[in-house]
Amino acid sequence: MELRPIFSTLMRNKTGAILIALQVALTLAIVSNALFIITQRLEIASRPSGVDDEGQVFEIGIATLNDVSRDGNLRRRQPRGHPIGPPHGR
Repeated sequence: MELRPIFSTLMRNKTGAILIALQVALTLAIVSNALFIITQRLEIASRPSGVDDEGQVFEIGIATLNDVSRDGNLRRRQPRGHPIGPPHGR
């Protein structure tokens, strides 16, 4: 592909060359700004959260008939076996 005819045509019409240069500059500015924002967000996302995610353990339990009280309600328990109830014994 020969570039000489393209440049000679652009040099005859200065307005077209200026518009193309502005378009290229604006496109480059938008792309570089987008890349900067993406890298900034990735840096923020890669920081440690401060929460011990790997150390968290979820306990899944299955209620049995022994966990049902006399009134038919399921007794709820915390993971360490402490009953969950109203605060301060209300």
